[in-house]
Amino acid sequence: MSDEQPPEPAGGPEPLGRNFLGTLLAVLGLLTAAGAVGTLVFARWAERKRLANAVGSLRAYAVAQTIYHRNDWDGNCILEYATPYSLLATTLDGTGAPIMLIDQALVRAAGENGQPRYGYRFREMQTIGGTEINWVTDYALCATPAAYGRTGRYTFVVNTSGTVFYKDLGRSEFVKDFPVADPTAAGWKIAE
Repeated sequence: MSDEQPPEPAGGPEPLGRNFLGTLLAVLGLLTAAGAVGTLVFARWAERKRLANAVGSLRAYAVAQTIYHRNDWDGNCILEYATPYSLLATTLDGTGAPIMLIDQALVRAAGENGQPRYGYRFREMQTIGGTEINWVTDYALCATPAAYGRTGRYTFVVNTSGTVFYKDLGRSEFVKDFPVADPTAAGWKIAE
């Protein structure tokens, strides 16, 4: 072994400017990559928050329907679920005050032209397993992204069981029929 230093490259040592510029470009590249990763992480966090809020809205709807069903709000001696679901907020109690089992933001998010709530719109479903919904015994609600890909990718459904299911339909679309037999067999997944 020798204590000799390696020879200088031909032309002498590399100029300071080239090393500095290379280091600066490397640091800028790392910062840009870190910024892109940060943006991606934030976007994923925001999407998860929207999804959690959409699922939470459906669960709040299910709880409100359960409470609504326990009372004869219209005095017809029939315990039924609220349809349209805006009745969960606007039905008057015994003192004349709205029951407000759901908030007005969820009411305003109804239908294709509704004001999105957490990036989603909501609409009652028409059938369960191909049979028209009997609102005395059942309910079903669908939530779909207001702008597919931008505000969400998943469509969610809930019915009287209270279990929320989701599926990526590849577009924003309200589902009309709740797949009663086995939603998972139809490609729906349980939202946790």
